[in-house]
This record gives sequence, structure tokens and C-alpha cells, in this order.
Amino acid sequence: QQALSLIEQVEPAVIQVAEDIIELAKTQLGQALHPRVYVALTDHINFTLIRLSQGMEIKNPFISEIEVMYPDEFYVATQGAKLIAEKLSITIPREEIGFIALHLHAARHNRSVGESLKHSQVISKVIQHIEIQIGPLQENSGLNYTRLLTHLQSSIHRVITNTAIENPFMEHLKKDFTRSYELARQVGDIIEMELQVKVPDAEIGYLTIHLERIRAKHH
Repeated sequence: QQALSLIEQVEPAVIQVAEDIIELAKTQLGQALHPRVYVALTDHINFTLIRLSQGMEIKNPFISEIEVMYPDEFYVATQGAKLIAEKLSITIPREEIGFIALHLHAARHNRSVGESLKHSQVISKVIQHIEIQIGPLQENSGLNYTRLLTHLQSSIHRVITNTAIENPFMEHLKKDFTRSYELARQVGDIIEMELQVKVPDAEIGYLTIHLERIRAKHH
């Protein structure tokens, strides 16, 4: 029903370009995408084009996190932006490329876009908190910043799916890296509050290691 109603409301060229982006994603990402992406992405691109034609600004406060966390999807979305420019003569901003990447990520992992966006939002909040304590991360931490984002993403996935991990170094980490452990505990509190889940000590421990690595780079 959704697909039929969309076909009636959306220009064929927009439907075609969305389909081209999805086919590109299948090839580049090497896997099937959830079928709902056909409706969701077409609808999203159509809405974006309407907003751009009306001169509305597209804001995406999580663009930096999305680009680092989902590099493969972001790359495909960038190619998609080129297709939109070629076929529809409309240039879409980097913020919108981030949203297309989110749609592709959600379809790749059979999640809702809202869920993927929520995770990006939580990680963005966590990064802001860490930066208040340590200082700017992206410019100063390089690879460690990328590793931290990837770790946070994996950690949130484990916590939500209740996947337990062991951390045999907990006492050692608490004693030797007190400040990083305390910051990791605060990050755990943010995740618990935002997602209504319990973050186990083992996750706090591994996060401590990442934060200690970044802290050492900053000093």
C-alpha cells in the first residue's frame, strides 16, 4: 500500500534515482538490504528535494559521528548524491548525505532509521561529554577517535542485545586509570539514561582503555 501510494505521489525520476542508489548500495556493501528501504529512501529523498526547492536548510547535528561510524554507507551515499546531481540537477548538502547513509545502515541491519538515528544521537551526546572533560577529540585524537566511536557503537549494540563480554582487567583498570574509569562510568550513565538499559562493568572497563589512550594523546 505504501509503495503504491508513493508511486502516485512521487515523480518517476525520483523513484528511479532512489532505486539506483539502492542497487549501488547492494553492490558496494555486498549484501541484501531490507525491502522497506525502497519505500523509506524514496520517500525521504522526495521530501528532501521538496525542502531544498523551498529553500529550507537541512540540519544534521550528528553528521560527524555518522561519517565515522558508518564509512561504507557514507561512501555509497556520497555516490548517491552524485547520481541525484546528474539525474535531477539538484545538489544535496553533506548533512543530507548523512541521512541517506543512515537509511542504508538501517536497511543493512534490519533496524528502523529512528533506531540508528537514536544511537547516533546518544553517541554524539557521549562525545560532547568526553570533550568537556578532555578537550576536542576529532582533530587531536585521529585514529583513537575513530576507534572510540566504533567501540561505542559496538558497545551499545551489545548492551541492547544483552550480549555479555568478560573483562579480566577490571580491578587493575579502576586502580591504575582512575580518571578514565570515572569518565567511562559517567558515559555508562548517559547510555543507561538515554536508552533505558544497564551497562555492565565489563563495558565500562573496555571504554576506560579507549579513554586512557585518548587522554595520553592529549597530554
